[in-house]
Amino acid sequence: MIKALAATAVAGCMFAAPAANAITFTITGGSFAAENGYGTGNNDLDVTFSTAGYWNTSKVFNLTTVNQQTSLFNFGLITLREDNISQSETGSLGITATFNFTNPFATSTPLTVTTSGVIAYTGPVNDCFLCIFNPDAVDYKIDWAPSTVDFGAGGKFRIDMTDLSFNQQESLTQTARLTLLALPSEGGNGNAVPEPTTVALLGLGLLGFAASRRKAAKK
Repeated sequence: MIKALAATAVAGCMFAAPAANAITFTITGGSFAAENGYGTGNNDLDVTFSTAGYWNTSKVFNLTTVNQQTSLFNFGLITLREDNISQSETGSLGITATFNFTNPFATSTPLTVTTSGVIAYTGPVNDCFLCIFNPDAVDYKIDWAPSTVDFGAGGKFRIDMTDLSFNQQESLTQTARLTLLALPSEGGNGNAVPEPTTVALLGLGLLGFAASRRKAAKK
C-alpha cells in the first residue's frame, strides 16, 4: 500500500503545475439594434441587420489563461442595399450589438457593444469606375468600440467586434471574439480544473500517515 501511495505522491509532484482555472463563457443569443437613420425612406440609409440562423445553438468557449482569445465567431449578417448615398442619409447611423450570456455570470446577462464610428460616403455605391482604379474604395464603414466586462471576484474579459467596410452592395458576416483579461480570485465564478498539486499533497499526506502507522505497529 505504501508503495502505491508513494507512486501517487511522486506522480502528483511530477505533474504539479500552476492552477488552471477554466472559465466557461456561454452565449445563448445575439441581436442588433440600429439608430433611426436606417430604412428605405428618402432620407434613410438602406442597410439591414440580421442574426437569424446564427444563434440556433449556444456558443460555448473555455479560456484558461490571461490574454487567451476565442476564435472569431459569427454574430450576424449586415447587408448594404443602398445604391446611391445622399448627404441626408449619413446621420444617426450608430449600431448596438447585444450578447446574451449565461456563463460566467450567476444569472442570464445581456452585454452590449456599440460602434465607435459609422460612416456612409456620399455617391454611387456600385461605382465600377472607382472599383477598377481603387478596389479599396469604401462606401459604408462600421467601427466598433471594444467592451470590457467584470465578472466574479476580479475576473475581466473583453468583447471585440470585427470592423467592417463595404465597397459595393453586399452582405458581410459580422464576427466577434472574447479575450480573457484577468482570472477571478478563488471563490469567483468559473469552472475550476482540479490542481495537480492537490493530488501531490494528498498523496504525500497519505504516505506519511501510512508510514507512521507502520512504525507504530513495529513497536
